[in-house]
Amino acid sequence: MHLDYKSIFYSENFGALVYDSKAVIFTSIKLIKMKNILKISLMTSLLFSLVTNAVAINADEVDRADRRAQALASRTPKTLFNEAEAKEALSKGDVEIKSVLVSCYGRGLACMQGSLPITNTKIFLFPYTAYTQELIAMQKQRMADIKKNAEYNAVQINMDDNYFKYMLTAKTDEFGRYSFNGMRPGKYYIVADNVTGHRTVVGHYYDEYGVDRPQQVDSPADLEFSKILEITQQTGVVKFDSKMEIFQIRGLK
Repeated sequence: MHLDYKSIFYSENFGALVYDSKAVIFTSIKLIKMKNILKISLMTSLLFSLVTNAVAINADEVDRADRRAQALASRTPKTLFNEAEAKEALSKGDVEIKSVLVSCYGRGLACMQGSLPITNTKIFLFPYTAYTQELIAMQKQRMADIKKNAEYNAVQINMDDNYFKYMLTAKTDEFGRYSFNGMRPGKYYIVADNVTGHRTVVGHYYDEYGVDRPQQVDSPADLEFSKILEITQQTGVVKFDSKMEIFQIRGLK
C-alpha cells in the first residue's frame, strides 16, 4: 500500500483547522452569550437603581411635606394658665403707672429731631406670669421665623380662653400719654398695637440717558413696643419709657 504522507499531512492540518474553527465558533458563541448576560445584568441594575431612586424621591417628598406641616402647625404653650394667679395680680392696689409712647423712626440720627408721640393707639397690660413668659418667647420665635420665611405668618399660637379676661387696656391721647391706675407691686407685661412709622429718604433713579434723578420718597416701617415692668413700691406713681422699635422696614414707596 502506498501512503501519501503529503496527503495525510494536509488532512491532519485540515482536521486541525476544522477543529480550531469549531473552537473559535464555540468561543464566539460563549462570548456573545456572556455579553448578552452582562447587558441584561446592567439593564437590570439600572432599572433597579431607577426604581430605588424613584422610591427615595417619593420618600423625600413625603418627609419634606411632613416637616413643612410640622413647622407650620399651630403652637401651644406647655405651661398651664393659672387663673387664680392672674386674678390676684390684677386685684386693687394703690400704684399708678404712666408713660408716653413715642417713636424715633424718621427723626434723625440718635433722635436729634426729637421723638414723635404715638397717638390714639391701644396699650395692653398682662400679669407677668410663667404662662405669659412662655407666650412671649413663642411670639419672639414666630417673629424670627417670619423674618426668615414669610410662610410662618400662617402659624398660630393657641392661648387659653381665659387669658384675655385678665388684661387691662388703655389708649394713648393726643400727646402719646397713657396710664394704668390701681396697680399692685409685681411684674407686668405691657404691649402696644403695632403702628406704621414713616420717614423721608432720598432715592436715586436713573433716566434713559443714565442721568441720576434723586427724589424724596417715603420709607415706611412696622413699629412695635413691649416692656416688662416691675412695680416695687406700695403706693405712688411709677413713670417709665415707652419707645417703639422697628420690627421691619417695608421698603421705599
